[in-house]
Amino acid sequence: MLESLEVRDFARFARLSLQFPDSGFCALTGETGAGKSLLLGALAAALGGRFPESSIRNSAKGAEVAAAFALSDDQARLLADCGHEVSERQLLLRRVIERGRRVRNYLNDSVCTAAQARQAAAELIAVFGQHEHMLLRSAASRREMLDRFAGCNALADKVAGCHRAWSQAAQQLAQVRARQAAGDAERERLSEIIGEADESGQNRSDYENYSRMLTESENAAELAELHGQLVAELKDADAGCRRARQALERIGEIGADPDSEAAGLVAEVEALAADALRAAEKLVDQDRRHDPATLAEAESYVSETHRLMRRHHCVSAETLFEYFDEVRAKLAELGEDSRTAAGQEEARMRQAWQDAAAQLGRKRRAAAGRLSKQVSALIGKLGMDGGRFAVQISAHQEDQPRPEGGEQIDFAFAARSREQLRRVDEAASGGELSRLALALYSLCGGSAGQALVFDEIDTGVGGRIAAALGSVLSAIGSKRLVLAVTHLPQVAAAADWHWQVGIGADGAATVTRLQGEQRAEEIARMLAGKKVTEASRRNAAEIIESARAV
Repeated sequence: MLESLEVRDFARFARLSLQFPDSGFCALTGETGAGKSLLLGALAAALGGRFPESSIRNSAKGAEVAAAFALSDDQARLLADCGHEVSERQLLLRRVIERGRRVRNYLNDSVCTAAQARQAAAELIAVFGQHEHMLLRSAASRREMLDRFAGCNALADKVAGCHRAWSQAAQQLAQVRARQAAGDAERERLSEIIGEADESGQNRSDYENYSRMLTESENAAELAELHGQLVAELKDADAGCRRARQALERIGEIGADPDSEAAGLVAEVEALAADALRAAEKLVDQDRRHDPATLAEAESYVSETHRLMRRHHCVSAETLFEYFDEVRAKLAELGEDSRTAAGQEEARMRQAWQDAAAQLGRKRRAAAGRLSKQVSALIGKLGMDGGRFAVQISAHQEDQPRPEGGEQIDFAFAARSREQLRRVDEAASGGELSRLALALYSLCGGSAGQALVFDEIDTGVGGRIAAALGSVLSAIGSKRLVLAVTHLPQVAAAADWHWQVGIGADGAATVTRLQGEQRAEEIARMLAGKKVTEASRRNAAEIIESARAV
């Protein structure tokens, strides 16, 4: 809700402070050139509009404009969601310009940009000037108007919620795909390593057996020679034992008593020598040489092991087999492909959005025809006889979920019955656009607490139609603040609040609230011009009375 407007040294205004009511139709009147549109220009500048250095009042060093708003809970939450700091449900937009310097913008005394000021003001006030009808050009505003008329705001919110859920699921799927793509590459690399190892049959046990086999084959000749020497030496030992036995026997033959201990030792050595000889002869009998095919197989296996050691930069066969174990463990850690589950969730959220969006689209299409007929009828009463209005709905070309649904909504207009319908901003003049916006707001409403400002809304209107225009403005003002610049006494007479813009003795523009006789005198002036007569005063009283009776 717009609470106040403060102006300092802007154009013809030296100092100005306007306090606005919570709701009601407020008329701005005054002679041509007094500064009515300049006052709306100051308001537009406070909302983030044009604020050039030429706006500074003559002889002043700078200019300042500020608009204060009281926020509803919904508006406060909306601004907070947009990243704007609001406290105690208050919003102050203030802009300052000094000669030779850039404009400074403030939102609740925090520095901001003009774009941020415009964004913050968008849900709080709508300004319809002779050349600025951004709400009718805004796809979001057109869609919101139709949804309010169709009574499907809750369904539109559901579609937006389904889109958020789908967007999160789609983002999750994209992340899973990215991770899985990296995992696929790693899995492929590791699988190639293990596949190569498995194809060659590499394992610790076989490598150890083949290595031992090659070592034995390389040493077979030397082993045979050494075994022969061992047998020969053991045979010499056996012969020595026999000679020692013969010596003992000879000692007994010549009558001497042989040493029994010596005889026992000879017997033990003789037995040991015989056992050692038999064991050595068994070694000689064992052939340590392998057949050529087996040796070739062993050489090929060991050679492949050494190649893999070089390829994987392993210093030994043991480190190679440890590396293979680590690779197998990493493959197990990569787990299964999780894209399927994420894809199913994204598809489920997409279907939920499609179902809600299709329901919303049906309601919008059903309401579009009704709104077209009712707006066309109302603009006829507002001075555009033969004018036609149409809500045109088309499907978005891209087959992707959108937060606003699956339709693109356009407003078309033709000023005369035989003219072709065209986009409203191409077919309607400034006054026609203002009255068209007025008709739409009277039928569709606006965001809760949003103020409406109309500049020169009565261009080309007079008589009976002017009274109808004032009645519509008054009806909208019963629910929100409506501010309109008007030159028509019938429109001004319907206002709840009446301000007159004039020029003071010092040449500066002034704004005065009119009540009672002052208001009647101003409406008489609007009827008669500069010279107010008793007849014009009586006519003014009749117009005011008629407006009250509506």
